[in-house]
Amino acid sequence: MKSIHGKLSGKRVKRRMRQARRVILRDGELCAHFGVEPTALESFLQERSLPYHKDANNDLWASIEIGAHGSPSRVNSTDI
Repeated sequence: MKSIHGKLSGKRVKRRMRQARRVILRDGELCAHFGVEPTALESFLQERSLPYHKDANNDLWASIEIGAHGSPSRVNSTDI
């Protein structure tokens, strides 16, 4: 008798891991998120090797991982 599930019958199916959700924050939002002054934001991101983008208007943008509770996760300086 042939299985109704075809070739998958009796085999384990590997599930894909869900990728972390990310949100893009502008410079003011990044300052509030990391708790730094606007004048120190770029050096803060560079010191911690956090990827960011500086656009033609000199605004900083960065993609931050969203935690399980739906808000951007805070990065402690002791974690880096």
